[in-house]
Amino acid sequence: MESYAAENSRSVEVAGHATRKRTESSKAERVRAEQLGRFEKKAVSILTASCFLILYVLTHIPPSSSTPIASHVGDKTLHLVAYLGIGFILTYWMHCFFLKPTFLMACLSFGVGALFGAFDEWTQPFFNRVCDIEDWYADLSGLGFGIALFLFVRSHLPELCQARGAEK
Repeated sequence: MESYAAENSRSVEVAGHATRKRTESSKAERVRAEQLGRFEKKAVSILTASCFLILYVLTHIPPSSSTPIASHVGDKTLHLVAYLGIGFILTYWMHCFFLKPTFLMACLSFGVGALFGAFDEWTQPFFNRVCDIEDWYADLSGLGFGIALFLFVRSHLPELCQARGAEK
């Protein structure tokens, strides 16, 4: 009976030690995740602000006779692609500050992007550019595609990463 009690107490000690180790490692993992989370928030915030600034500057450069990209691709396509990027990065930025992607987050991203697009179009005449409602419609389309792309990637990324890991 004593040997059973002694073995049982040793297994409890071992289990307790393993539990402490797991708790310590989970604390370390949480601290690391918080640090990565803070870094991610800062990096995504800087990237988002940079994208908005670059887009605003590029859309306010006075037109010149030589715009090689716009002549080959088309103005509306450029608007759609630029705002697709804005929609994606803006939704990613909002995702960093919300716990999970929600319908409210997507609507807020779309609203902020739409207001930025309207402000962008409205201020272009001050820089000898044309304010075009169809450009804004292309901006809205791009925003919608960018937000949808982020939500798709975010919801399927763990599955894609697991599938890729299984291939190796």
